[in-house]
Amino acid sequence: RKAPSASSQGLPNVHSPSRRRVSQRNDKDMANDLLTEEKPHSQPPKLFRHAKTMMLREILESKVLGTITLEMKQRSDPGPFKSVKFENFLEAVHLIRQTKHDVKKLSHEVKNWLFTKKLFSGQARPTPERSNEKLARVSEFWMTFHDRYREKGPQSLAPRQKKELLGQPRGSTWHLAQRGPRQPMRALTGHVVLEQSASTPSLPSLTEARRSLAKLPAPGPRTVLLPPVPDVSRCAYLHDCEVSGTVPTTLAFVTGHSAELQATGRDMVDRDLFSLASMLPREGIDCLRLDGNALLTDRSLAPFLEKMRGEPTSGILNTLSLANCSRAGVGTLNVAVQLLMDARRLKVLNLSGVTIATRFLLPMCKAVGEHPSLDTVNLSATGINGSLLTQHCIIEILASQAITRLDLSWNCFDAEAFRQLGKEIVTNRRLRNLVVANCSAANHSGDVPISYFLEHLSRNQSLTSLDVSMNWIDFKGALIVEDQLGWNNNVSKIRLAQNPLGIFGMRSALRLLARDSNAVTDIDFEGSHRGGGLEDDMTTHVFRATNPGGRYLLDLRRPYHRSFLRMLYKICNRYELAPETAFLNLWYSNRGYVHPAQDANGVIDVPCSGRLRFVFSVAPAIDQGVQGVEDSDLAGFLEKYFSLTRLHAGWHKVLPLFANWKRLDGKEFEQRVYLNALAKDFNFTLPLLEFACRASEPFSSETIHRLFHTIPTDARGRYLSMLNFNRLGEFVWTHHNMLNLLDFNAENPTGHYRLDLANCSDFAVAEQLLLLDRWEALVGKRRGHFDNSQRGNRSHVRNETYQGHSLASNFEAICEWALPEFDELEFDYISGFRPPPNSETLSDATFEKCLVHFYASECTPLDKIAALRKVAKYFFITSRQLRTLLGNFQSPEDRSEVFVVLFLRIVDIWNAKVFTVRFPREELARLQDRLGYAAFFPFIQPENTHFALDFSSYEQRVCMSILVHLMLREKSTNLRDLYYVGPDGVHDPLPLGVPRSWEDFNRIKPGGSFKCLYVCAPEDRRYDVRKSLAATYSFYKIEVPENEVMWCTGLNEPPEHILDLLEFLLGVVPSAEEAFRKIDGEDGNGVITLIEFKQGLKEMGCTKFQGKDEKHMEEAFRYLDPGGEGSVSRQEWQIMDQIWAEFELSVREFVYFLIRTFGDDLNKAWQALDDDGSGELTEEEWMSAVEDHGYFGPAREVFLLLDRSDDGNISIDEFEVLNNFRPLPSPEASTDEAPEEEEEEETPMADSPTVDTS
Repeated sequence: RKAPSASSQGLPNVHSPSRRRVSQRNDKDMANDLLTEEKPHSQPPKLFRHAKTMMLREILESKVLGTITLEMKQRSDPGPFKSVKFENFLEAVHLIRQTKHDVKKLSHEVKNWLFTKKLFSGQARPTPERSNEKLARVSEFWMTFHDRYREKGPQSLAPRQKKELLGQPRGSTWHLAQRGPRQPMRALTGHVVLEQSASTPSLPSLTEARRSLAKLPAPGPRTVLLPPVPDVSRCAYLHDCEVSGTVPTTLAFVTGHSAELQATGRDMVDRDLFSLASMLPREGIDCLRLDGNALLTDRSLAPFLEKMRGEPTSGILNTLSLANCSRAGVGTLNVAVQLLMDARRLKVLNLSGVTIATRFLLPMCKAVGEHPSLDTVNLSATGINGSLLTQHCIIEILASQAITRLDLSWNCFDAEAFRQLGKEIVTNRRLRNLVVANCSAANHSGDVPISYFLEHLSRNQSLTSLDVSMNWIDFKGALIVEDQLGWNNNVSKIRLAQNPLGIFGMRSALRLLARDSNAVTDIDFEGSHRGGGLEDDMTTHVFRATNPGGRYLLDLRRPYHRSFLRMLYKICNRYELAPETAFLNLWYSNRGYVHPAQDANGVIDVPCSGRLRFVFSVAPAIDQGVQGVEDSDLAGFLEKYFSLTRLHAGWHKVLPLFANWKRLDGKEFEQRVYLNALAKDFNFTLPLLEFACRASEPFSSETIHRLFHTIPTDARGRYLSMLNFNRLGEFVWTHHNMLNLLDFNAENPTGHYRLDLANCSDFAVAEQLLLLDRWEALVGKRRGHFDNSQRGNRSHVRNETYQGHSLASNFEAICEWALPEFDELEFDYISGFRPPPNSETLSDATFEKCLVHFYASECTPLDKIAALRKVAKYFFITSRQLRTLLGNFQSPEDRSEVFVVLFLRIVDIWNAKVFTVRFPREELARLQDRLGYAAFFPFIQPENTHFALDFSSYEQRVCMSILVHLMLREKSTNLRDLYYVGPDGVHDPLPLGVPRSWEDFNRIKPGGSFKCLYVCAPEDRRYDVRKSLAATYSFYKIEVPENEVMWCTGLNEPPEHILDLLEFLLGVVPSAEEAFRKIDGEDGNGVITLIEFKQGLKEMGCTKFQGKDEKHMEEAFRYLDPGGEGSVSRQEWQIMDQIWAEFELSVREFVYFLIRTFGDDLNKAWQALDDDGSGELTEEEWMSAVEDHGYFGPAREVFLLLDRSDDGNISIDEFEVLNNFRPLPSPEASTDEAPEEEEEEETPMADSPTVDTS
């Protein structure tokens, strides 16, 4: 669709900000627009093209798999293609129904959890005063103020009178009455109030009056009960306000309605506090709160507190709060210490924001620690930092046996102070709630100071809530928290807000929250999603619960490394694995390292000094944990392994886990970090994935992308999870990002991989392959297989590179390497499992139908290979079938990839040369490097194979030892064209031949290079030795007799003169055997000499070697005489038979291609090839025409066969020679042809006859 112009759509100028926003639309949004036809675009984006290729691939996969399924169902053992019963359908229906029910239940429970958390998250606050009560109370106060001025004047109350009034006897009486003539406005509406009697009441009398009022019947709807008001106390307060010139305040304490002096946030000054001092009753008060009055100084605070020291206040005071009274000085602190020592019933002490002078730090902390009843202490931002007394202060405070809530936040502690704090909480059995927010300074060179406190948490048995927010805790500190609290049954709430946790720290916190072994149900992550990664620090170890193996170097002076070591020991305990078998190649700088034991409380004491280097391996635990899984069941192993190692959160843990997710709705960055943290070390179910998508629908595609690999890997689970996409465009975008995961085939993992580890799906593929590598290494060792790996480490991973650099230089095996989560990893994987004995291959008819599907598909070659990789696990093929399939791919790279995908699905590997002859020598060398020099060694047919070996490689030295072993048992001259360069770089001509000691690869010096050619005459062949070598080094048990092997020689192996000779013989004799008989003569002795060879060809009319080319005839003779005896026997002439058979097979394959493409009439094929109608085709025209129609086999050899006149052209008459090479229809093909017609009528190849590739 042509895109309309900018002016027609009303688009703004290109340089305007709005235009820039339009141009910044991502592929995901464009795909949504395209697939829903909302807006036209001039060019389809890559995701739109991906949608098209995806559908074409799905069509091709379904056709090929459908064809295979039809055959499999007819077998006695259909394998995974068993008939679906009604019970299976009911099971699927029940799964869907249960999924919907669980999602609904989870949604309801998460909503309740969030509501409950919100309800109880706030601090306990006093019941707020009702607005109508407050209005009546304030009105009453100001009425007294105005009455005094109206009746007596501003100076009517002298100080002496004030003293007398305050000295009146207590015990006044109060009675209920209606207001007189001067009633307030609200009293006229029927409010019931209290009227004062003759005597002045005391504060206890007011309390008794309030209690008596509470017993009265409830008033009517327009009535409010007000407590009594002490007018004399008011007058005294008002007089002091007049004298000092301050504005009266309407505190409940001032109006006489409360026995607690609560003046929080009143911005009081010293004069205000002096005025309030005049109202202090002789009976004392039980609560004093002056929070937030930063203008108060020692001038008023010290006298005020001094007045409270005596009885009775010191005996009844239970709350003292001077929070943020920042101007309080040494006088106030001195009195506060004395008051703290006198007020023995004090429960709450809040001095936050009050800077405590150094000389009062220890007395204050000692008084706090020795107090018998203090329950809640807040000493935040009091200056307990940077002082030599800090540790002593911590010791004194935590010596208390009464404090349950302690706040030390906003005090800067160093590592020693935090270490002391950790030691003290271990011995304290009373503390329940500890707050140390913003107490640790940033430390970018090592562990933050608070780490030294965190590693003592596992020994504490009393804490239930911990606040360590704003302490620069990164992923290292988070791992310490996980280590210390992961098995703690007391702490239920942790606040990690405003810490740079990042993805790795968030993952540690989520693992802690998900473990059933602890009591944690609430972790506050607010503001902790950002944090530094590891891109710039490749030496930092990151703990991975799913795959903890690797090589580590730990500095045990660091808390992070000690916790890392403890986590590894806990893995050993979990899998019942002895440390001696898990910690390999151990080195300790302090010598004499002893593995620590776990004490009765579950604490593991690791050393606190020295450096420890080791390789950690859980291989023995893997072997024990997956018992019951067949060695060859790679997908079953992965499923079993992940069920053992990944976390499965229980129901009471799932709720907070996904409640936190729901709270992040709308915060894209935080959601992405949260999902990346959940993407590793967790296993989820379909209901959990669906709920996560519903909880944040705009982010559902990202949710599926990052969590897709954590759900069950069966086709049913994957299909149901894909139904959670909201739009088709989101599905296409996600499918594009998950392509490597969707194409991964655990049952046939052999192949080349290039993975972006920052992509969760690619990381999952890499993780699974590394696990399969360890599993196959274990199985191979248990079975006693020879180590044919690339570096002698039993690894099945080859040529591994990360960030473009080889890992071989830094790690002995890839299992020692901890998989990072960024940048690109590239490697080859070759599985060690071989086709089981008597594996049934696809029939020729089924294989031909699959070829038709591949040929008719519009997919690109890479998509065809991807489709082939997904279905390859369902069938086995023969070498001839693979050879035919390779002819459908043009580039050598594509053919190599097809071969690698199907390499371990070939059942007759002894016939491998049938398809390897289709590869040039350079491509075979690359295949050897990808699949392994030992695994891909041509054990059965090594003839005419060129070897170029690098002795610095372990496996190539093994390959050399195989060659020497074979040479010594067949013929010592079989190795030709030797070229050896020693480790010193000097060429060695090897005058005595290859050293016999090289039969032992351990005796081959590492370094240097070697090149050779292996030839062998048929009479020198030792078939039993070759089979034995194949079983030893490549694990193929070959039971086929020698005469059933398809001995083959490729057309690219012999010299050009042999092909010229073959071209001549094809035109004069029906077979190579007949040619031998004619050359040898009717009464020949079964051996052809050079003279007989020349004479025989001359008698047969051969003119290709006349004149200067006669020496080429001698070269051809020497090639046919590999033994060098000067004569060619019948057995040696079999080389000519093999070349003849290869030539004829190539022609038959081409004819089969023509019939498959153009039908049974070859004249139609000629018309298509001769597109200009000239009646002749040159070699260049021929090659171009056949490639244009999709044939990429040995077309040149066919041209040479047809060009009998040697004029460089072929005509229609010469082309008709191909009718002699028509394959005969196979019985099974004709039987299966009819039912397939209806299925194939949509393809252009439906009318093509079914032929036999053999």
